[in-house]
Amino acid sequence: MTRGIWTFCCGNTPNRLNPSGAVISSLPLLNFPPDKADALAEKIRAILDHGGKWVQYSYHLGNGHHKSATRFRRLASKIIWLNLPPARVNVYQK
Repeated sequence: MTRGIWTFCCGNTPNRLNPSGAVISSLPLLNFPPDKADALAEKIRAILDHGGKWVQYSYHLGNGHHKSATRFRRLASKIIWLNLPPARVNVYQK
């Protein structure tokens, strides 16, 4: 299933999308090889409007973020303890 999701999200599809104010993702970036995670972050950056937000949902509870997100400004980071299993939601801005 990951291969199908990857092809949809990171193939040529995002280049044909209209600019967006937000992208919501729960793809496990920390599980991807660094080059694929970087490519995904660049595709997200490419389709976001200036000031657009990227919401990244992850089960990795550590406070760090994937190096792919370094070209974004992190606005918020919160652990949702009532989610089972608990999850971290990071909000980044282009």
